[in-house]
Amino acid sequence: MSGARKRLWKPLAVAAGSIAVVTVASVLATAWGDTSPKAGTPETVTADPLSTWQTDGIVWSLAQAGSTVFAGGNFDFVRPPGTTPGDYAQLSRSNLAAFDVATGKPTTFAHAVTGTAYVSKTNPGSECQTIGTDEYLCDAVFRAKTSPDGKALYIGGDFTHVDGQARSRLAGFDLTTGKLDAKMSALVNNRIRGIAVSATTVYIGGDFTTVNGQPRTRLAALDRATGALLPWAPTATDTVRALALSADGGRVIVGGDFAKLNGSNENSVGAVSATGTGALTQWNSRPVPAPSGSKYSGVTDLVVAGSTVYGGAHGEGGGVFDGRFAVDTNTGNTLWTDTCLGATTAIAVQGSVVYSGSHGHDCSSMGGWPQTNPSTYQRLVAETAGSGSKSTLLHWFPYVNYGPETSYYKQGPWALVADSNYLWVGGEFTRAGDADQQGLTRFATKSVAPDTNPPETPFAAATVGAVGSTALKVTWKATWDRDNADLTYQVFRDNGTTPIYTTTATSNFWTLPTLTFTDSGLAAGSSHYYRVKVSDPYHNTRSNPNSVTVPA
Repeated sequence: MSGARKRLWKPLAVAAGSIAVVTVASVLATAWGDTSPKAGTPETVTADPLSTWQTDGIVWSLAQAGSTVFAGGNFDFVRPPGTTPGDYAQLSRSNLAAFDVATGKPTTFAHAVTGTAYVSKTNPGSECQTIGTDEYLCDAVFRAKTSPDGKALYIGGDFTHVDGQARSRLAGFDLTTGKLDAKMSALVNNRIRGIAVSATTVYIGGDFTTVNGQPRTRLAALDRATGALLPWAPTATDTVRALALSADGGRVIVGGDFAKLNGSNENSVGAVSATGTGALTQWNSRPVPAPSGSKYSGVTDLVVAGSTVYGGAHGEGGGVFDGRFAVDTNTGNTLWTDTCLGATTAIAVQGSVVYSGSHGHDCSSMGGWPQTNPSTYQRLVAETAGSGSKSTLLHWFPYVNYGPETSYYKQGPWALVADSNYLWVGGEFTRAGDADQQGLTRFATKSVAPDTNPPETPFAAATVGAVGSTALKVTWKATWDRDNADLTYQVFRDNGTTPIYTTTATSNFWTLPTLTFTDSGLAAGSSHYYRVKVSDPYHNTRSNPNSVTVPA
Protein backbone atom coordinates (compact mmCIF):
# COMPACT_ATOMS: atom_id res chain seq x y z
CA MET A 1 0.00 0.00 0.00
CA SER A 2 1.36 3.41 -0.88
CA GLY A 3 0.26 6.99 -0.56
CA ALA A 4 -2.77 7.95 1.51
CA ARG A 5 -4.64 5.13 3.12
CA LYS A 6 -8.21 4.62 1.90
CA ARG A 7 -11.02 3.02 3.83
CA LEU A 8 -12.48 0.10 1.91
CA TRP A 9 -16.22 0.46 2.39
CA LYS A 10 -18.67 -1.54 0.32
CA PRO A 11 -22.38 -1.75 1.20
CA LEU A 12 -24.05 -5.10 1.48
CA ALA A 13 -25.54 -6.13 -1.86
CA VAL A 14 -28.86 -7.94 -2.30
CA ALA A 15 -29.03 -10.92 -4.60
CA ALA A 16 -32.30 -12.61 -5.51
CA GLY A 17 -32.65 -16.35 -5.86
CA SER A 18 -30.69 -19.22 -4.40
CA ILE A 19 -26.90 -19.16 -4.14
CA ALA A 20 -24.33 -21.78 -3.35
CA VAL A 21 -22.03 -20.82 -0.48
CA VAL A 22 -19.03 -22.58 0.98
CA THR A 23 -17.91 -21.52 4.44
CA VAL A 24 -14.16 -21.33 4.68
CA ALA A 25 -12.57 -22.58 7.90
CA SER A 26 -9.05 -21.21 7.88
CA VAL A 27 -6.17 -22.66 9.81
CA LEU A 28 -4.09 -19.67 10.91
CA ALA A 29 -0.53 -20.34 11.96
CA THR A 30 0.12 -16.95 13.51
CA ALA A 31 -0.05 -16.61 17.30
CA TRP A 32 -2.91 -14.29 18.02
CA GLY A 33 -1.23 -11.93 20.41
CA ASP A 34 -3.09 -8.63 20.24
CA THR A 35 -4.69 -6.25 22.74
CA SER A 36 -6.92 -9.12 23.89
CA PRO A 37 -4.77 -12.20 23.38
CA LYS A 38 -5.42 -15.82 24.06
CA ALA A 39 -3.97 -17.25 27.26
CA GLY A 40 -0.20 -17.61 27.11
CA THR A 41 0.26 -15.09 24.32
CA PRO A 42 1.77 -11.66 25.07
CA GLU A 43 -0.33 -8.52 24.70
CA THR A 44 0.75 -5.88 22.18
CA VAL A 45 0.25 -2.14 22.22
CA THR A 46 -2.83 -1.02 20.31
CA ALA A 47 -2.64 -0.15 16.62
CA ASP A 48 -4.15 3.30 17.28
CA PRO A 49 -1.61 6.09 16.72
CA LEU A 50 -1.67 8.61 19.56
CA SER A 51 -1.63 12.37 19.15
CA THR A 52 2.05 13.23 18.65
CA TRP A 53 4.01 16.20 17.37
CA GLN A 54 5.61 15.74 13.95
CA THR A 55 8.81 16.63 12.11
CA ASP A 56 9.25 18.06 8.63
CA GLY A 57 11.77 15.40 7.61
CA ILE A 58 13.20 11.98 8.42
CA VAL A 59 13.74 10.64 11.95
CA TRP A 60 16.67 8.22 11.81
CA SER A 61 17.06 7.40 15.50
CA LEU A 62 15.16 7.43 18.80
CA ALA A 63 16.44 7.20 22.36
CA GLN A 64 14.72 7.47 25.72
CA ALA A 65 15.71 8.69 29.16
CA GLY A 66 12.97 8.54 31.77
CA SER A 67 9.93 10.45 30.54
CA THR A 68 11.70 11.97 27.52
CA VAL A 69 12.18 10.60 24.01
CA PHE A 70 14.92 12.10 21.82
CA ALA A 71 14.64 12.06 18.03
CA GLY A 72 17.60 12.55 15.71
CA GLY A 73 17.46 12.81 11.94
CA ASN A 74 17.15 15.23 9.00
CA PHE A 75 14.59 17.88 9.90
CA ASP A 76 14.36 21.61 10.59
CA PHE A 77 11.08 21.98 12.50
CA VAL A 78 8.61 20.12 14.68
CA ARG A 79 4.90 20.92 14.57
CA PRO A 80 1.61 19.89 16.23
CA PRO A 81 -0.37 16.86 15.06
CA GLY A 82 -2.91 17.59 12.34
CA THR A 83 -0.90 20.46 10.87
CA THR A 84 1.06 20.84 7.64
CA PRO A 85 4.69 21.92 7.21
CA GLY A 86 5.12 25.64 7.81
CA ASP A 87 2.31 25.78 10.38
CA TYR A 88 2.39 28.91 12.55
CA ALA A 89 2.84 26.81 15.69
CA GLN A 90 5.92 24.93 14.47
CA LEU A 91 9.13 25.12 16.50
CA SER A 92 12.69 25.25 15.19
CA ARG A 93 14.50 21.99 15.93
CA SER A 94 17.54 21.35 13.77
CA ASN A 95 17.98 17.58 13.38
CA LEU A 96 17.51 16.89 17.10
CA ALA A 97 14.41 17.21 19.27
CA ALA A 98 12.98 15.93 22.54
CA PHE A 99 9.41 14.97 23.42
CA ASP A 100 7.40 14.06 26.48
CA VAL A 101 6.75 10.31 26.33
CA ALA A 102 3.20 10.51 27.71
CA THR A 103 1.92 13.63 25.89
CA GLY A 104 3.83 13.55 22.60
CA LYS A 105 4.64 17.25 22.98
CA PRO A 106 8.11 18.78 22.55
CA THR A 107 10.20 19.75 25.56
CA THR A 108 12.39 22.82 25.86
CA PHE A 109 15.50 20.79 24.95
CA ALA A 110 16.67 22.52 21.77
CA HIS A 111 20.10 22.37 20.13
CA ALA A 112 20.99 23.21 16.53
CA VAL A 113 22.83 20.33 14.85
CA THR A 114 24.26 21.50 11.53
CA GLY A 115 26.71 20.53 8.79
CA THR A 116 28.68 21.91 5.90
CA ALA A 117 26.72 23.08 2.87
CA TYR A 118 26.32 20.63 0.00
CA VAL A 119 28.74 21.24 -2.88
CA SER A 120 27.64 19.05 -5.78
CA LYS A 121 26.50 15.53 -6.55
CA THR A 122 29.74 14.73 -8.33
CA ASN A 123 31.96 16.25 -5.64
CA PRO A 124 30.05 16.32 -2.36
CA GLY A 125 33.12 17.03 -0.24
CA SER A 126 34.21 15.43 3.01
CA GLU A 127 31.19 16.64 4.98
CA CYS A 128 28.48 15.22 2.73
CA GLN A 129 27.55 11.90 1.27
CA THR A 130 25.44 11.30 -1.80
CA ILE A 131 22.68 8.74 -1.24
CA GLY A 132 21.33 6.95 -4.31
CA THR A 133 20.99 9.21 -7.33
CA ASP A 134 19.42 12.33 -5.92
CA GLU A 135 19.82 12.71 -2.16
CA TYR A 136 22.63 13.88 0.05
CA LEU A 137 23.17 14.15 3.78
CA CYS A 138 25.42 16.77 5.36
CA ASP A 139 24.02 17.21 8.85
CA ALA A 140 22.07 14.06 9.73
CA VAL A 141 21.89 12.59 13.22
CA PHE A 142 21.95 8.86 12.53
CA ARG A 143 22.16 7.50 16.05
CA ALA A 144 21.11 8.76 19.47
CA LYS A 145 21.79 6.85 22.71
CA THR A 146 21.28 7.74 26.36
CA SER A 147 23.50 6.68 29.24
CA PRO A 148 22.41 3.88 31.58
CA ASP A 149 21.64 6.42 34.33
CA GLY A 150 19.63 8.62 31.96
CA LYS A 151 21.79 11.65 32.68
CA ALA A 152 23.52 11.96 29.31
CA LEU A 153 22.68 11.80 25.61
CA TYR A 154 25.13 11.06 22.81
CA ILE A 155 24.50 11.57 19.09
CA GLY A 156 26.44 10.54 16.00
CA GLY A 157 26.04 11.15 12.29
CA ASP A 158 27.31 13.51 9.57
CA PHE A 159 27.10 16.86 11.37
CA THR A 160 30.02 19.24 11.97
CA HIS A 161 28.60 21.74 14.49
CA VAL A 162 26.22 21.86 17.45
CA ASP A 163 24.99 25.28 18.56
CA GLY A 164 27.76 26.80 16.43
CA GLN A 165 30.49 24.86 18.20
CA ALA A 166 32.65 22.43 16.24
CA ARG A 167 31.54 18.82 16.70
CA SER A 168 32.88 16.35 14.16
CA ARG A 169 30.08 13.77 13.89
CA LEU A 170 29.91 13.09 17.64
CA ALA A 171 28.40 15.14 20.46
CA GLY A 172 27.23 14.67 24.01
CA PHE A 173 24.71 16.46 26.25
CA ASP A 174 24.32 16.69 30.00
CA LEU A 175 20.63 16.01 30.53
CA THR A 176 20.62 17.34 34.07
CA THR A 177 21.49 20.82 32.74
CA GLY A 178 20.46 20.40 29.09
CA LYS A 179 23.86 21.73 28.00
CA LEU A 180 26.28 20.53 25.35
CA ASP A 181 29.10 18.43 26.83
CA ALA A 182 32.27 20.45 26.28
CA LYS A 183 34.52 17.39 26.69
CA MET A 184 32.94 15.18 24.02
CA SER A 185 34.54 16.86 21.00
CA ALA A 186 36.58 14.15 19.26
CA LEU A 187 37.47 14.60 15.58
CA VAL A 188 35.89 11.71 13.67
CA ASN A 189 36.71 11.68 9.95
CA ASN A 190 33.57 10.00 8.59
CA ARG A 191 30.02 9.06 9.44
CA ILE A 192 28.96 7.54 12.77
CA ARG A 193 26.15 4.99 12.54
CA GLY A 194 26.20 3.12 15.85
CA ILE A 195 26.61 4.13 19.50
CA ALA A 196 26.63 2.19 22.78
CA VAL A 197 27.08 3.78 26.19
CA SER A 198 28.28 2.33 29.49
CA ALA A 199 28.75 4.05 32.83
CA THR A 200 32.25 5.13 31.79
CA THR A 201 32.56 4.80 28.01
CA VAL A 202 31.01 5.86 24.71
CA TYR A 203 31.52 3.28 21.95
CA ILE A 204 31.08 4.42 18.33
CA GLY A 205 30.90 2.62 15.01
CA GLY A 206 30.41 3.72 11.42
CA ASP A 207 32.48 4.45 8.30
CA PHE A 208 35.38 6.38 9.87
CA THR A 209 39.05 5.43 9.70
CA THR A 210 40.56 7.93 12.15
CA VAL A 211 39.56 9.56 15.44
CA ASN A 212 41.62 12.51 16.65
CA GLY A 213 44.07 11.65 13.89
CA GLN A 214 44.64 8.13 15.27
CA PRO A 215 43.79 5.04 13.20
CA ARG A 216 40.43 3.51 14.10
CA THR A 217 38.87 1.18 11.53
CA ARG A 218 35.13 1.84 11.93
CA LEU A 219 35.14 1.25 15.71
CA ALA A 220 36.38 3.40 18.58
CA ALA A 221 35.74 4.29 22.23
CA LEU A 222 35.97 7.48 24.26
CA ASP A 223 36.12 8.15 27.97
CA ARG A 224 32.86 9.76 29.12
CA ALA A 225 34.47 11.80 31.86
CA THR A 226 37.30 13.31 29.80
CA GLY A 227 36.35 12.72 26.14
CA ALA A 228 39.77 11.09 25.61
CA LEU A 229 40.22 8.46 22.92
CA LEU A 230 40.72 5.03 24.49
CA PRO A 231 42.97 2.13 23.31
CA TRP A 232 39.83 0.15 22.36
CA ALA A 233 40.30 -0.42 18.61
CA PRO A 234 38.63 -3.47 17.05
CA THR A 235 38.36 -3.43 13.26
CA ALA A 236 35.54 -4.10 10.79
CA THR A 237 35.91 -4.53 7.05
CA ASP A 238 32.78 -2.54 6.16
CA THR A 239 30.19 -0.19 7.68
CA VAL A 240 29.28 -0.66 11.33
CA ARG A 241 25.59 0.24 11.72
CA ALA A 242 24.70 -0.80 15.27
CA LEU A 243 26.29 -1.37 18.66
CA ALA A 244 24.85 -2.81 21.86
CA LEU A 245 26.35 -3.47 25.28
CA SER A 246 25.69 -6.76 27.07
CA ALA A 247 23.78 -6.48 30.33
CA ASP A 248 26.91 -7.20 32.39
CA GLY A 249 28.84 -4.55 30.50
CA GLY A 250 31.57 -6.96 29.46
CA ARG A 251 30.91 -7.25 25.73
CA VAL A 252 30.05 -4.95 22.86
CA ILE A 253 27.91 -6.60 20.19
CA VAL A 254 28.72 -5.17 16.77
CA GLY A 255 26.42 -5.23 13.74
CA GLY A 256 26.79 -3.93 10.20
CA ASP A 257 27.73 -4.79 6.63
CA PHE A 258 31.17 -6.21 7.39
CA ALA A 259 32.39 -9.68 6.54
CA LYS A 260 35.17 -9.68 9.15
CA LEU A 261 35.51 -8.38 12.68
CA ASN A 262 39.08 -8.24 14.01
CA GLY A 263 40.05 -10.36 11.01
CA SER A 264 37.58 -13.13 11.85
CA ASN A 265 34.70 -14.15 9.59
CA GLU A 266 31.74 -12.89 11.63
CA ASN A 267 29.22 -12.22 8.83
CA SER A 268 27.66 -8.92 9.91
CA VAL A 269 27.43 -9.52 13.66
CA GLY A 270 29.86 -10.50 16.40
CA ALA A 271 31.11 -9.53 19.85
CA VAL A 272 34.27 -7.97 21.24
CA SER A 273 35.45 -7.20 24.74
CA ALA A 274 34.26 -3.88 26.13
CA THR A 275 37.66 -3.30 27.70
CA GLY A 276 41.28 -3.25 26.62
CA THR A 277 41.79 -3.14 22.87
CA GLY A 278 38.47 -4.82 22.08
CA ALA A 279 39.56 -8.41 21.47
CA LEU A 280 37.11 -10.90 20.00
CA THR A 281 35.00 -12.76 22.53
CA GLN A 282 33.04 -15.98 22.30
CA TRP A 283 30.43 -15.94 19.52
CA ASN A 284 29.30 -19.44 18.66
CA SER A 285 26.93 -18.93 15.75
CA ARG A 286 26.24 -17.04 12.55
CA PRO A 287 22.61 -15.81 12.59
CA VAL A 288 23.23 -13.82 9.42
CA PRO A 289 24.38 -15.93 6.45
CA ALA A 290 27.62 -15.28 4.62
CA PRO A 291 27.54 -13.32 1.34
CA SER A 292 26.82 -15.23 -1.86
CA GLY A 293 28.21 -13.48 -4.90
CA SER A 294 26.71 -10.00 -4.99
CA LYS A 295 24.04 -10.97 -2.46
CA TYR A 296 24.65 -10.14 1.19
CA SER A 297 22.86 -9.25 4.40
CA GLY A 298 23.80 -6.57 6.90
CA VAL A 299 22.68 -5.87 10.47
CA THR A 300 20.87 -2.55 10.91
CA ASP A 301 19.87 -2.45 14.59
CA LEU A 302 20.63 -4.23 17.88
CA VAL A 303 18.79 -4.14 21.21
CA VAL A 304 19.77 -6.00 24.38
CA ALA A 305 17.12 -7.23 26.81
CA GLY A 306 18.42 -9.36 29.66
CA SER A 307 20.86 -11.93 28.31
CA THR A 308 19.52 -11.70 24.74
CA VAL A 309 20.43 -9.37 21.91
CA TYR A 310 17.76 -8.88 19.25
CA GLY A 311 18.78 -7.74 15.78
CA GLY A 312 17.34 -6.73 12.46
CA ALA A 313 18.89 -7.17 9.04
CA HIS A 314 18.61 -5.83 5.53
CA GLY A 315 19.62 -7.62 2.36
CA GLU A 316 21.02 -6.69 -1.02
CA GLY A 317 19.95 -8.97 -3.85
CA GLY A 318 17.19 -11.56 -3.91
CA GLY A 319 16.87 -14.44 -1.52
CA VAL A 320 18.91 -12.89 1.29
CA PHE A 321 18.20 -12.74 5.02
CA ASP A 322 16.42 -9.53 6.03
CA GLY A 323 14.35 -10.54 9.02
CA ARG A 324 15.05 -10.59 12.75
CA PHE A 325 17.15 -12.74 15.08
CA ALA A 326 17.86 -13.37 18.77
CA VAL A 327 21.25 -14.37 20.16
CA ASP A 328 22.44 -15.20 23.66
CA THR A 329 24.85 -12.39 24.60
CA ASN A 330 26.91 -14.64 26.87
CA THR A 331 27.64 -17.41 24.37
CA GLY A 332 26.78 -16.04 20.95
CA ASN A 333 24.41 -18.98 20.43
CA THR A 334 21.55 -18.17 18.06
CA LEU A 335 18.19 -18.59 19.81
CA TRP A 336 16.00 -17.98 16.76
CA THR A 337 15.82 -16.30 13.39
CA ASP A 338 12.59 -15.44 11.60
CA THR A 339 12.10 -15.80 7.89
CA CYS A 340 9.99 -12.82 6.85
CA LEU A 341 11.20 -11.07 3.71
CA GLY A 342 11.50 -7.29 3.65
CA ALA A 343 14.42 -5.27 5.05
CA THR A 344 14.30 -4.67 8.80
CA THR A 345 15.54 -1.25 9.91
CA ALA A 346 14.65 -0.96 13.60
CA ILE A 347 14.06 -3.10 16.70
CA ALA A 348 12.43 -2.43 20.08
CA VAL A 349 11.61 -4.83 22.90
CA GLN A 350 8.69 -4.40 25.29
CA GLY A 351 8.31 -7.24 27.75
CA SER A 352 7.79 -10.44 25.76
CA VAL A 353 7.17 -8.66 22.44
CA VAL A 354 9.74 -7.69 19.81
CA TYR A 355 8.61 -4.84 17.55
CA SER A 356 10.31 -4.09 14.27
CA GLY A 357 10.20 -1.55 11.48
CA SER A 358 10.53 -3.03 8.02
CA HIS A 359 8.94 -3.26 4.62
CA GLY A 360 7.84 -6.85 5.12
CA HIS A 361 6.31 -8.22 1.94
CA ASP A 362 6.36 -11.99 2.43
CA CYS A 363 5.93 -13.66 5.83
CA SER A 364 4.17 -16.77 4.53
CA SER A 365 6.94 -19.01 5.87
CA MET A 366 5.91 -17.88 9.38
CA GLY A 367 2.18 -18.22 8.80
CA GLY A 368 1.88 -14.58 7.79
CA TRP A 369 0.92 -12.75 4.64
CA PRO A 370 2.14 -14.12 1.30
CA GLN A 371 3.93 -12.37 -1.52
CA THR A 372 1.46 -10.55 -3.76
CA ASN A 373 1.73 -8.72 -7.06
CA PRO A 374 1.96 -5.83 -6.51
CA SER A 375 3.55 -6.39 -3.12
CA THR A 376 1.59 -5.94 0.09
CA TYR A 377 3.80 -4.26 2.67
CA GLN A 378 3.45 -4.33 6.45
CA ARG A 379 5.88 -1.76 7.79
CA LEU A 380 5.43 -2.41 11.51
CA VAL A 381 5.53 -5.96 12.84
CA ALA A 382 5.33 -7.64 16.26
CA GLU A 383 6.50 -11.09 17.26
CA THR A 384 7.18 -13.01 20.43
CA ALA A 385 10.54 -12.48 22.09
CA GLY A 386 10.78 -16.25 21.77
CA SER A 387 11.10 -19.30 23.88
CA GLY A 388 13.39 -22.06 22.79
CA SER A 389 14.26 -21.90 19.13
CA LYS A 390 11.38 -19.97 17.57
CA SER A 391 9.56 -16.68 17.47
CA THR A 392 5.96 -16.29 16.36
CA LEU A 393 4.25 -13.44 14.57
CA LEU A 394 1.64 -11.55 16.57
CA HIS A 395 -1.56 -9.90 15.40
CA TRP A 396 -0.51 -6.25 15.28
CA PHE A 397 -0.80 -4.42 11.98
CA PRO A 398 -0.79 -0.62 12.36
CA TYR A 399 -0.54 1.48 9.22
CA VAL A 400 2.19 3.88 8.21
CA ASN A 401 3.06 4.67 4.61
CA TYR A 402 6.52 4.54 3.09
CA GLY A 403 7.00 8.30 2.90
CA PRO A 404 6.74 11.01 0.26
CA GLU A 405 6.80 10.03 -3.40
CA THR A 406 10.03 12.03 -3.79
CA SER A 407 11.86 9.91 -1.21
CA TYR A 408 14.76 7.79 -2.40
CA TYR A 409 14.35 5.28 0.45
CA LYS A 410 10.58 4.63 0.61
CA GLN A 411 11.11 2.53 3.73
CA GLY A 412 8.67 4.09 6.20
CA PRO A 413 9.92 3.39 9.76
CA TRP A 414 13.62 3.83 10.59
CA ALA A 415 13.65 3.96 14.38
CA LEU A 416 11.83 2.45 17.38
CA VAL A 417 12.08 2.87 21.13
CA ALA A 418 9.86 1.37 23.83
CA ASP A 419 9.26 1.40 27.56
CA SER A 420 6.67 -0.59 29.51
CA ASN A 421 3.77 1.57 28.28
CA TYR A 422 4.69 3.28 25.00
CA LEU A 423 6.19 2.42 21.62
CA TRP A 424 7.58 5.36 19.61
CA VAL A 425 8.17 5.09 15.87
CA GLY A 426 10.33 7.42 13.79
CA GLY A 427 10.98 7.44 10.07
CA GLU A 428 10.15 9.06 6.75
CA PHE A 429 6.42 8.23 6.70
CA THR A 430 3.85 10.97 6.10
CA ARG A 431 0.72 9.10 7.24
CA ALA A 432 -0.03 7.05 10.35
CA GLY A 433 -3.41 5.39 10.75
CA ASP A 434 -6.02 7.51 8.98
CA ALA A 435 -4.23 10.84 9.44
CA ASP A 436 -1.41 12.82 7.93
CA GLN A 437 1.51 12.43 10.33
CA GLN A 438 5.13 12.99 9.39
CA GLY A 439 8.27 11.50 10.88
CA LEU A 440 6.98 10.49 14.32
CA THR A 441 4.12 8.57 15.86
CA ARG A 442 3.56 6.50 18.99
CA PHE A 443 1.41 3.69 20.34
CA ALA A 444 0.52 2.58 23.86
CA THR A 445 -0.75 -0.37 25.83
CA LYS A 446 -4.51 -0.40 26.36
CA SER A 447 -3.99 0.28 30.07
CA VAL A 448 -2.68 3.72 29.06
CA ALA A 449 -4.72 4.41 25.92
CA PRO A 450 -7.85 2.28 25.31
CA ASP A 451 -8.18 0.37 22.06
CA THR A 452 -10.54 2.55 20.00
CA ASN A 453 -10.03 1.60 16.38
CA PRO A 454 -12.98 -0.35 14.88
CA PRO A 455 -12.54 -3.28 12.52
CA GLU A 456 -11.71 -2.44 8.94
CA THR A 457 -14.60 -2.08 6.54
CA PRO A 458 -15.51 -5.27 4.63
CA PHE A 459 -13.55 -5.95 1.48
CA ALA A 460 -16.41 -7.66 -0.38
CA ALA A 461 -20.17 -7.18 -0.65
CA ALA A 462 -22.46 -9.58 1.20
CA THR A 463 -25.31 -11.46 -0.43
CA VAL A 464 -28.68 -12.81 0.68
CA GLY A 465 -30.35 -15.71 -1.06
CA ALA A 466 -33.49 -17.76 -0.63
CA VAL A 467 -33.43 -21.23 0.88
CA GLY A 468 -36.78 -22.67 -0.10
CA SER A 469 -39.74 -20.33 0.42
CA THR A 470 -39.41 -19.59 4.13
CA ALA A 471 -35.70 -19.07 4.78
CA LEU A 472 -32.92 -16.72 3.79
CA LYS A 473 -29.19 -17.35 3.86
CA VAL A 474 -27.07 -14.29 4.63
CA THR A 475 -23.47 -14.62 3.45
CA TRP A 476 -20.67 -12.13 4.05
CA LYS A 477 -16.93 -11.98 3.86
CA ALA A 478 -15.31 -11.45 7.25
CA THR A 479 -13.44 -8.23 7.80
CA TRP A 480 -10.33 -7.81 9.97
CA ASP A 481 -8.95 -5.63 12.72
CA ARG A 482 -5.47 -4.16 13.07
CA ASP A 483 -4.93 -5.27 16.67
CA ASN A 484 -7.53 -7.99 17.34
CA ALA A 485 -7.64 -11.35 15.61
CA ASP A 486 -11.01 -12.55 16.95
CA LEU A 487 -14.04 -10.49 15.91
CA THR A 488 -17.68 -10.99 16.81
CA TYR A 489 -20.42 -10.77 14.18
CA GLN A 490 -24.08 -10.21 15.02
CA VAL A 491 -27.03 -10.44 12.63
CA PHE A 492 -30.14 -8.37 13.39
CA ARG A 493 -33.52 -8.74 11.63
CA ASP A 494 -35.81 -5.79 10.92
CA ASN A 495 -35.73 -3.28 13.80
CA GLY A 496 -34.73 -5.82 16.41
CA THR A 497 -32.22 -4.84 19.04
CA THR A 498 -31.39 -8.43 20.01
CA PRO A 499 -29.23 -10.32 17.53
CA ILE A 500 -30.77 -13.39 15.94
CA TYR A 501 -27.33 -14.84 15.29
CA THR A 502 -23.88 -14.33 16.84
CA THR A 503 -20.58 -15.87 15.82
CA THR A 504 -16.87 -15.24 16.37
CA ALA A 505 -14.29 -15.64 13.64
CA THR A 506 -10.52 -15.26 13.41
CA SER A 507 -9.21 -13.19 10.52
CA ASN A 508 -6.40 -10.98 9.29
CA PHE A 509 -5.80 -8.95 6.17
CA TRP A 510 -4.68 -11.92 4.10
CA THR A 511 -7.15 -14.53 5.40
CA LEU A 512 -10.82 -13.46 5.38
CA PRO A 513 -13.22 -16.37 5.90
CA THR A 514 -16.70 -16.43 4.38
CA LEU A 515 -19.45 -16.47 7.03
CA THR A 516 -23.12 -17.51 6.69
CA PHE A 517 -26.35 -17.54 8.65
CA THR A 518 -29.66 -19.08 7.59
CA ASP A 519 -32.76 -17.34 8.94
CA SER A 520 -35.53 -19.96 8.96
CA GLY A 521 -39.28 -20.01 9.60
CA LEU A 522 -40.07 -16.80 7.77
CA ALA A 523 -43.47 -16.16 6.23
CA ALA A 524 -43.44 -16.71 2.48
CA GLY A 525 -43.40 -13.40 0.61
CA SER A 526 -42.59 -11.37 3.72
CA SER A 527 -40.12 -8.48 3.59
CA HIS A 528 -37.27 -8.20 6.04
CA TYR A 529 -34.44 -5.86 6.89
CA TYR A 530 -31.08 -7.25 8.06
CA ARG A 531 -28.14 -5.62 9.73
CA VAL A 532 -24.75 -7.31 10.22
CA LYS A 533 -22.56 -5.78 12.91
CA VAL A 534 -18.93 -6.63 13.61
CA SER A 535 -17.16 -5.70 16.84
CA ASP A 536 -13.80 -6.19 18.47
CA PRO A 537 -13.44 -7.21 22.14
CA TYR A 538 -13.79 -3.54 23.17
CA HIS A 539 -17.13 -3.00 21.42
CA ASN A 540 -15.68 -0.90 18.60
CA THR A 541 -18.14 -1.69 15.82
CA ARG A 542 -19.01 -1.40 12.15
CA SER A 543 -22.29 -2.42 10.54
CA ASN A 544 -23.99 -2.65 7.15
CA PRO A 545 -27.74 -2.84 6.46
CA ASN A 546 -29.57 -5.00 3.95
CA SER A 547 -33.20 -5.76 3.09
CA VAL A 548 -34.75 -8.59 1.11
CA THR A 549 -38.12 -10.19 0.44
CA VAL A 550 -38.59 -13.90 0.97
CA PRO A 551 -39.87 -15.39 -2.35
CA ALA A 552 -43.47 -16.67 -2.35
